[in-house]
Amino acid sequence: MSGDAGYLLVADAADARDPAVEAALAALLRSGWTLRLDGFGLRILTGPRFPWPVAQVHRAHALIGEWRGEGAHPSAIAGRFPEGRPLGAGLMSEGWGAYLMVWRDRDGHLNLVRDPTGAVDVVWWRRGPVTLVTDCPPPALDAVLPDTLAIDWPQLGALLATPSLLTDGLPLQGLTPVGAGCWSRPDQDLPDEPLWRPADFVRRGADDAPDALVRVVDRTIDRTMRSRRRVVSELSGGLDSAIVAGSLRATGHAERAVFINYYGDDAEGDERRYAEAAAALSGVPLETVRKPVEAISDADFTTLASGLRPALQGVDPAYDRHAAGRLAALGADGLLTGQGGDSVFFQAPDPLVAADRFRRQGLR
Repeated sequence: MSGDAGYLLVADAADARDPAVEAALAALLRSGWTLRLDGFGLRILTGPRFPWPVAQVHRAHALIGEWRGEGAHPSAIAGRFPEGRPLGAGLMSEGWGAYLMVWRDRDGHLNLVRDPTGAVDVVWWRRGPVTLVTDCPPPALDAVLPDTLAIDWPQLGALLATPSLLTDGLPLQGLTPVGAGCWSRPDQDLPDEPLWRPADFVRRGADDAPDALVRVVDRTIDRTMRSRRRVVSELSGGLDSAIVAGSLRATGHAERAVFINYYGDDAEGDERRYAEAAAALSGVPLETVRKPVEAISDADFTTLASGLRPALQGVDPAYDRHAAGRLAALGADGLLTGQGGDSVFFQAPDPLVAADRFRRQGLR
């Protein structure tokens, strides 16, 4: 296991620290990791390439990542809602983002709330009186990993058969994942409580007016760009990336974006004319780049195998390398894409589409 783009949370007491854990932390600091927070029995370290901020909020709370709300701040949310389930639910109902909220309650128990998108991974294990929480254990922690750590072969098989379970299931024994949108209490041996469910969100109702959807998209893009210096916006030629590009222009952030289209040699992989039309409509310049095609090497598999979960999205290492190099060359700290939006509209045939329509409208 590796990764200098991760975080580590250590929850312990000053009089109950584990020597092996302290040695591992010292090794991390020597290797370039940074101690970002030290207080109320919590220490948070991040690797040299960790992309998210770390901040103390309210009394004894810490936020790893970004929470975005309308005119609110995580400190205000933490101060307004009672600790526990109400606080986690308040974070999710009044804002969004990519974050892990951590705090000690009044009884000294550790609480974790992971955001519903699952953008920040969270696993934990205990070593005596110490609880360790991370997105991926770096090599320096090898000596303090659980003795029970092993591949969970049935779970791995289930994930490969049903990749949609990947965000919840972990194909390892000995490490406990926290589900997206869940509240976890690692030191109390209590089950995680889901605080956000898609069905609950839908039941709250939505404004179906077209201009309401435009406002939501623009507000999301605007909030995202406020914490970015410069981004690459990929215009694939599809609908979703074109909407993102138009929103960047509408919200006044297009000047901090570089617009790129990757095209393939085959006709079905060349959508330049659609991307160029979208760029012209949004009034932004577009750079077109031939999509690199390279043989997959052993090194590609080594990189993809560095995380806790199968890298099911790493299907094009050559493109990923080029895109990462382009981001680095431009000094960009974000990439905006349509993220395969065609799948949202069920480009692939699926009987569930017909089932949903029948259930909603009946036989016609």
